[in-house]
Amino acid sequence: LDALASQRRADGLPATSIAWGAWAGGGLVSGELEEHMKQGGVAPMDPDLAISALQRALDLEETFVLVADAAWDRLAEELGGARPTPLLSELIKPRGSNASSASSDPAPAESAAAELRASLEGLSSAKRQRSLRKLVRQHVAAVLVHATPDAIESDRSFRELGFDSLTAVQLRNRLGAITGLELPTTLAFDYPNLTVLAEHLETHMFPQAGGAEQKDPEEDRIREALASVPLARFREAGLMDALLELAHISESGSDPVPQEEMNSPVDAMDVDDLVQRALGGADL
Repeated sequence: LDALASQRRADGLPATSIAWGAWAGGGLVSGELEEHMKQGGVAPMDPDLAISALQRALDLEETFVLVADAAWDRLAEELGGARPTPLLSELIKPRGSNASSASSDPAPAESAAAELRASLEGLSSAKRQRSLRKLVRQHVAAVLVHATPDAIESDRSFRELGFDSLTAVQLRNRLGAITGLELPTTLAFDYPNLTVLAEHLETHMFPQAGGAEQKDPEEDRIREALASVPLARFREAGLMDALLELAHISESGSDPVPQEEMNSPVDAMDVDDLVQRALGGADL
């Protein structure tokens, strides 16, 4: 449309192409979506102001313009993180020397990344990925403005959850800061759900592992399922004692475990045997 308007102007004909932000009012943008847009730096437009902007564009015989209610500093932060955003450089207010040095100081981000890496270092690959799935789930919920991360399913694609190009960049910035990795802006589309994204992060955070450990998707699925069941339901079904026995933990969590129990046949059981013993024929 911009090219068409330019061509018409060159031919001496009237034309104005306007790229609009989202309009508020009329139920088009409200509630959770409105809050999400504000956090991203582009708020829904007041209709009266937008109409005034349209009239002004026509009065000034503009060829093409953008009309949006944008907080440019916030938008630049979401698009570029700590990096400069040349596209918006002329629209962003100059920052004072103190603010600039604080925003560019990499120490806090490096410290957080080092802390995360240290917490995952001694874990198996499967446990690292479970921890990373939990981490990604929390950041996905924050980007999408969910009250809790519980609704973010491991195998549901980010597109289905409502990701667009802006929220994908926001997620990339968040995960890049906490992991210390250089991540692409297309991260959420290249690795389109929690499971594959966690695998990607684990692979790049711990390349020395080299995939030596064989991952067991079935075990991960079962562990995820067990983790999602409230403890009260295990107690109601009479399974709490069996689960704690398998984990060598008393219900108080403080009793010492006899050495002979640590060497019990339970240690040699595979996942199916463990689940069968824990369930004991009862239904959840």
